[in-house]
Amino acid sequence: MTIERNPETGQVSWNRDDFTEYHLTGTDVYGKRYKRVVKRWEHVRHYNIYRGTCWGVKPDGKRVRLVEYYN
Repeated sequence: MTIERNPETGQVSWNRDDFTEYHLTGTDVYGKRYKRVVKRWEHVRHYNIYRGTCWGVKPDGKRVRLVEYYN
């Protein structure tokens, strides 16, 4: 698995097939913590994340932080 960051633009890229599922964790606008588990990256993009992190879960169960949101 390779996660690459472009130093000029700050964009991150990875191979979606490396992960079995994705975990969204964080807090909503009212301060309440949440966790969502989704199977496909296409579904992750439909969540409007206020403050939180998107994790990719590898087949061995370890999580890798992919994207962190601050608003």
